[in-house]
Amino acid sequence: MLWPLISGFAGGVIGWLFTTALAQPFQKFIQLRQDVAAALAEFEHSRLWTGNPEEEPPTKEWLEKRQIAYERAGVALVAYSISNSFFTQLLLSRWLGSRRCYVRSAGDYLRNLARMTPGSQISEKIHVAVMRQLRLASPFDVIRPLWKRLLNR
Repeated sequence: MLWPLISGFAGGVIGWLFTTALAQPFQKFIQLRQDVAAALAEFEHSRLWTGNPEEEPPTKEWLEKRQIAYERAGVALVAYSISNSFFTQLLLSRWLGSRRCYVRSAGDYLRNLARMTPGSQISEKIHVAVMRQLRLASPFDVIRPLWKRLLNR
């Protein structure tokens, strides 16, 4: 008669621990990835300025907006990696294989990218590094294999 009460309480505690330790940090991580992807899509994938001296450079307001967005997203990633170290370590574990995510590195790279001139070679390398650290796919990474498959038929 006491067993259902004890097992119900134990199940509730286990469910609460699972939600607190894994589900909430995972949901926050997905949200941070989406924020970074949105910032990169707005400022990097739009390619308003490619670094070509013949093109008109971006406005000061656009550069400031870009810097604020990247700083905010980078700081959020670094803070997340510090405050959720258990979950961040899970994202680095070997059993994820090629799907490992380096949250702290991505945050640091993004903060560096905020201070760089868009379109420069180093800016492009850091942009690719952020995408790789968070396992974000460029639109071209998705389209290119499909295009190759269509051409090979």
